[in-house]
Amino acid sequence: MSLSSIITEIEGAKITDSQGGKSVVFEILPQDCEQMTDEMFSSWKSSLITCLNQLPIPEEKGISGLQKLLGMKEESSHWYKLYSIGEKIFLNTTHELVGLPLCQLKPAPEAFVNLLGAEDFYSDVLIQDDYVHFNSTYLRMINLYEMPKVVENFELQRLADLLISFKKIHPDSAKRKISTQRKLHHANLYKSMRNLESEASYVEAEKMTEAMMLGEELMFEVEGWFLIKASSLDELNKKTQTLIAELKQRDIVFLIESESLSSLFPSTIFGIEPLFKRAHECPTSYMVDILPLKKDSLMPDGYEFTTQDGNDVSFTLFNPDSLNFNAIFTGVPGSGKSMAAQKVVDEEIARGAKAVILDLGNSFDKMAHYHRANIFSQKFNPLQFKDPLYLKEFVISVIPEKELSAKMEGKIFKVIQESMDEVLTFKDLIDRLENEIPEISLYFSELWDYFTDEEVCVTNLTYVNTTDFPDKIKAPLIIYLIAYFKRLEGKKIFVFDEVWSFLRKNSAYIEESFRTFRKEYAAAVAISQSLVEFMSSDIGQVIADLSYYKFIFSQNTDRVSGLTGFEQQRIKSVQSRKGHYSEFYLKSEHIRKILRYYSSPKEYVLFNTEPIEKIELAKFFEIYGEFFDYANVIERFVDFKYHNIGVNHV
Repeated sequence: MSLSSIITEIEGAKITDSQGGKSVVFEILPQDCEQMTDEMFSSWKSSLITCLNQLPIPEEKGISGLQKLLGMKEESSHWYKLYSIGEKIFLNTTHELVGLPLCQLKPAPEAFVNLLGAEDFYSDVLIQDDYVHFNSTYLRMINLYEMPKVVENFELQRLADLLISFKKIHPDSAKRKISTQRKLHHANLYKSMRNLESEASYVEAEKMTEAMMLGEELMFEVEGWFLIKASSLDELNKKTQTLIAELKQRDIVFLIESESLSSLFPSTIFGIEPLFKRAHECPTSYMVDILPLKKDSLMPDGYEFTTQDGNDVSFTLFNPDSLNFNAIFTGVPGSGKSMAAQKVVDEEIARGAKAVILDLGNSFDKMAHYHRANIFSQKFNPLQFKDPLYLKEFVISVIPEKELSAKMEGKIFKVIQESMDEVLTFKDLIDRLENEIPEISLYFSELWDYFTDEEVCVTNLTYVNTTDFPDKIKAPLIIYLIAYFKRLEGKKIFVFDEVWSFLRKNSAYIEESFRTFRKEYAAAVAISQSLVEFMSSDIGQVIADLSYYKFIFSQNTDRVSGLTGFEQQRIKSVQSRKGHYSEFYLKSEHIRKILRYYSSPKEYVLFNTEPIEKIELAKFFEIYGEFFDYANVIERFVDFKYHNIGVNHV
């Protein structure tokens, strides 16, 4: 057998088989049902049942002989083959006008590559005992020999690549079969000894008859196979053993195809009509539970995070559909929030974003050095940016909140605005303020050692370790750095690693900055140990409210308002596995999904803050630091430590 003998013509997504039969292949892009609430999912499922019930009714064609004498009819119907291959879903059908609710269908001329693993499918097909070999690919078909009595939504799709073929049974034919079933079991109702199994079948047939009369249910012929593919026979056998163990655990009766492979294998190829040799008759409500229509989705492009099912999805802060690009990361220590935040910042820097990073406790230190960040000086010039609004915020950030009043704030702004063209140094500005507000200079008496009259060079990547500064200078330092950040051009990120709480007196300024960041193609990333911490202060509430993305790691959110029951349930189910992955709930206006971050060995080295890991890396730097630059030493350390390990770390 050769694949070229099975298909005679392919024109884009349209296929003609060797018998002249025509069909089309679509890729299905369903909405991510994992992000649906129970009510939304139930509604979608009901719409899907209605849609399937409304598929074209098969034509009934009269036939001759004994079958004609018995009043039987032959049916001609559209057929449908639904494939789940890797992370893609395809539909091959003779019904070109088919549509599915909340699903985008687009012609898929590249589908053969996904199914066969190569663009060239003109290859000989070798049928072996229980597998097929073609295009350097080994394939085994495992049939759903008995349909499971109970199956969870998309449970079969999660196990392996899946093919479900189905076609509609004419309602009149289905009703006749159901009626026969009712009659077979009706007599058992009046026997002295009850046949519980027969009674259950009778009740089921009664319900089905009523549902069909109301148009709520119809019957389909359905058959399904798991398609196990591998590049070697040994790999194929290992994958088969893994799947069989899963099927046995779920009490699913299966059959490894062998004798019938030569006749059944062609029907797995796009464009070939299914034989329905292994067909079962299923109602619509059952069929929707086994159809492979689950697809994880997030954004069309970006860098990768992983779903709970192991599928990769793309994410970027700078998605053009976002209301803003701000994000918060919250989670208890050890949950992985800092590493995931560094992953996001690192990826955006690699894609050309500029950044100012305010670190607390050296979390971002290695990543910043790897990207050759400018390490911020101990001294800075507050008057470097002659913006009256910024300078007002800088000054009031130093004054105790209980001593501030609206009148004082107004007076400070007025003096600054009137002095802009005359003052040459920040000391001159404070002297001007002293004339109007006596003793205001006393608030700065401990801070002069951190000020300079020289301008600080604005660089594309700036790292500030806030632990090098006393608490009293942190608020004005952050205000200065926001002004510094605004001078950067293009895509940029401002990172607050748990230091935003020092800005309690500047919430209005921070709110205005956050609101305008999107216009400047800028993102703010704030990090904290809990959502409660954000919600417990005005400045935290402002940051949370103006952050479109919320990365919520393991934590207690019982006291957090604004979360729905659906979101609370998802957050409580989040669990990171130390040394393996960190798990979080990603929330935005349009995203509600649990994701995982599996770090690469290099990311693990750069982002991890465990003391023992730092000590090990420091010893390596002692040996090689004088010979190679920072990034080169990191690369060598990763290669030295992980070259024999083919797994990810977190």
